[in-house]
Amino acid sequence: MFYNNTIQMLEQVSEQLEKENYIADMLVRTLYSNDVNNSECYRIIKLFKEKILGDVTI
Repeated sequence: MFYNNTIQMLEQVSEQLEKENYIADMLVRTLYSNDVNNSECYRIIKLFKEKILGDVTI
């Protein structure tokens, strides 16, 4: 029983990480496909973080 629960939990964590990586990759591709330079990219990601999390340090 414990083994099955552990496997299920690991699968859920793996799926969550895959989803997060997919979304992050989409964001990066979108930024670079719109000819965004590194400083613009940083400001956009910072703005995105502030809109989602508020003004917190990560």
